Amino acid sequence: MARLTHDIDDYLDWMQVHNYASTTIRNRRCHLAHFEGWARGRNLRCAHQVRLEDLVDYQCQLFAHRKLNGLPLSIGTQVQRLVPVTQLFTWLRREHRIESNPAADLLMPRPDRKLPEATLSADELPPLQRTVAVGC
Repeated sequence: MARLTHDIDDYLDWMQVHNYASTTIRNRRCHLAHFEGWARGRNLRCAHQVRLEDLVDYQCQLFAHRKLNGLPLSIGTQVQRLVPVTQLFTWLRREHRIESNPAADLLMPRPDRKLPEATLSADELPPLQRTVAVGC
């Protein structure tokens, strides 16, 4: 079985062959290196060893991570770091390097759904215009 590091290198090579933007490849290389280091710390050296539960643990680690200023990673940043991992496992499955895709059922973090700060009161709403239906 190929090491996770080799699978990542092959995936990034595939992206180059298929004309992905150099910035996309560079960003994915960075995020996948972070994931690979995390996996290595849990003795997950090969892609076939990674399970959905491991990916959920990685997602929880991203959620709990604090930047140098003490703030958490934004939901967008968490997604930005998870997407390359899910795409890697999708590619590995499509290339028949793993039997099943552990990322297939991974749920991505959802962005906050905040209402706009300035909402209109009932008195500020424009009056409704009534339309009369004309009979046939």
